[in-house]
Amino acid sequence: MRRSAILPHRLRAELPHEGAWGFCRRKRDKRIGGMYVFEESFRKRLIELRMGKDVSARDMSLSMGQSEGYINKIESGHSLPSLTGFFYICEFFGISPRDFFDEEIENPALLQQAMDGLKALKDNDLALILGNINRLREK
Repeated sequence: MRRSAILPHRLRAELPHEGAWGFCRRKRDKRIGGMYVFEESFRKRLIELRMGKDVSARDMSLSMGQSEGYINKIESGHSLPSLTGFFYICEFFGISPRDFFDEEIENPALLQQAMDGLKALKDNDLALILGNINRLREK
């Protein structure tokens, strides 16, 4: 079914023909606008986190209760996870969805462990640790 066929008639007239939108004719065609960039950055981040945890794509897939090739299909660009699948990926790494997309954090799981530990400390201990963090950042 053509993409424009699912739109109400009044909106169809405002759309250019499908070729101008760059819709996929085959699975490997370039996607619409920023979507292609999003998929690429998602795949790169997944690979980065998986390799940082030193686990194979197969082992990660199986430990998540998926088929052997689940993560490999995502990393190779053949599929994207569902929202539920994405949450399971985040759970596997022990990170929040926000941390998954924050590429400035090299090791989000370690940062999350540190944050969890800091939450249990008293104010004077937090001030001491903050002083040490500031001293280390000066180096």
